[in-house]
Amino acid sequence: MTTTNRKKISNPTGVKIMNTKVMKNRTNKMISKEKIENERITIRMPKENKELLDTALALSGFSSLSSFIAMAAANEAKKLIAENALLKLCQRDAIAFVELLDKPTEMNEKFIRAAKRHKELISNGNSKA
Repeated sequence: MTTTNRKKISNPTGVKIMNTKVMKNRTNKMISKEKIENERITIRMPKENKELLDTALALSGFSSLSSFIAMAAANEAKKLIAENALLKLCQRDAIAFVELLDKPTEMNEKFIRAAKRHKELISNGNSKA
């Protein structure tokens, strides 16, 4: 393989690509080698969990346990963050709703006319507007 030039490759995954080289192989097809900035995490777990992960890895189609764990952890983290954001939004909306209920509302002319119209309709036994 011979190195031809350095080229920026589009990155839809959001993973930071550090040093990308574009190469040609023997059949002159372009190949890219990506150096991805990685962080290392070391974990300890019970043997049963490791066996469970190995079984899931075999079913997943991933080539390494590290890539499988990284994908699963990232997906779970995104889910947790989204749920937390939704919960905060719901709490904020609930508080705003209760505050609106607690505030006395001002009755404007439109509201008073609608209330009178409603009272007339109800007292006449007519439910059509």
